[in-house]
Amino acid sequence: MKLYLNQSIWLVVITIFFTNCSTQIEPLPDDLTQNIQNRIEYGLNGAIAIGIIDQDGIRYYNFGTRDSSGAAVNEHSIFEIGSISKTFTATLLADQTLNGDLKLEDPINELLPNRVEIPVLAKQQITLGQLSDHTSGLPNMPRNFKPANQKNPFADYTPLQMYEFISNYTPTREAGTNFEYSNLAFGLLGHTLSLHVGKTYEDLVSEVITGPLGMKETKITFDEQMINNLAVGKNEFGQSTENWNFSTLAGAGAIRSSTSDMIKYLSAQLGLTQSPLMQAFELTQHKRHEMYRVRRGDNPLGMGLGWIIDTNSDGNTYWHGGSTGGYTSYIGFNKTMQKGVVVLATGHDPSDIGAYLMYADSLNEIKRSLSTELARKIDLVGAKKTKAFFEDSVVNNLEEFSYGSFPLNRLGRIYLEENSDASIVIFEINIKLFPNDWNTYNNYGEALRKKGRFEESLESYQKSVQLNPENQTGLNSITELKKAMGIGQY
Repeated sequence: MKLYLNQSIWLVVITIFFTNCSTQIEPLPDDLTQNIQNRIEYGLNGAIAIGIIDQDGIRYYNFGTRDSSGAAVNEHSIFEIGSISKTFTATLLADQTLNGDLKLEDPINELLPNRVEIPVLAKQQITLGQLSDHTSGLPNMPRNFKPANQKNPFADYTPLQMYEFISNYTPTREAGTNFEYSNLAFGLLGHTLSLHVGKTYEDLVSEVITGPLGMKETKITFDEQMINNLAVGKNEFGQSTENWNFSTLAGAGAIRSSTSDMIKYLSAQLGLTQSPLMQAFELTQHKRHEMYRVRRGDNPLGMGLGWIIDTNSDGNTYWHGGSTGGYTSYIGFNKTMQKGVVVLATGHDPSDIGAYLMYADSLNEIKRSLSTELARKIDLVGAKKTKAFFEDSVVNNLEEFSYGSFPLNRLGRIYLEENSDASIVIFEINIKLFPNDWNTYNNYGEALRKKGRFEESLESYQKSVQLNPENQTGLNSITELKKAMGIGQY
């Protein structure tokens, strides 16, 4: 793989820039600071780390703690960056393209093992570029993705499983016609680029991107220092989560990093520091199509190689978000404004914070999350007292909370396997708040069935089917329950 200049020279350039940054840290706006503090206080986020770079230098702002020890977050704290990894994968593609190793128009079928071939419509082969701009026609996730551990879902998905799915996939449209976000496409792209050069995805990222940019805190496999600086993941209910380990689909979201390293990445993207990747970055930033059904304001969003592109009076802003089981993230930059922002968090999505800092957009209103409050109570005092808390302190003060049927159902299902009493309480609260939500009755029926309360379970499933006659899960469960209970015709 071609090197443009000696790597050590670029590291010197980067070091000079980053040791001569502005030392005067301008505070964040009061409304933003209060908004972030509320997220931490209400348990929506455990940690939020912000990095900003522009012509005036670099600023870091950190909120919350890394773990239960109370260690403060800083610019070296490690987070999973999720789908921001896709911009790294796209850079690897751009690098191999510029080196003459590959072309964006190369069909993916020509690069896969001989026994693997993706079916196509109208003889329109899926190309490498289409994998990287989400027009491949492949679905978001393969339908044979059935993880053994839902808390670490990507760990056991194998290349053979991916080959089996893509070889038997029936496309619904021609490649290159429409935007459809696809984790599978980027996982396949990273896998293919690795096969092409005979190196692991992680080694490629290190050799091509993080090594030349001096990003020593950006890896897939934890080293000891990263473990020591890890911000423990939190789900949207404030509960600690497992870290996600990627194998086959690493190119879709496997990378972990810090705001310090991501600022180096942004600086190189902006051209504030020179790097051997400048041409590759420029290639990823070229708009390939517009996502006509996806807009920001009056403008459709564009799509480059990996980057989402927002065009307005201030020029193009390139951005991406990321999410894994316990982490959420945002990165964006604008070359006209010479500004970049990264926000890494545990818990609640911080994209509105990133957009606020990039565009002066409005922030999401932050209220106490009912589902988060209920999770806190269950973990502290148990299911029975949590139900009493809801009846006594919440039901008449709902305007103070944000809540919805979907997060309550998700919380109930999290408890379903290990604490069915808690899941029953959550579903009962959800039914009280949303009495016409068929899915809640379906979940409630499952929880009651696990407790052996078959008559109540049957009633709940029947209510679910009454609200949604096409609920096949409910219909099947009714048949199974009636058979088990010896009731009439099943």
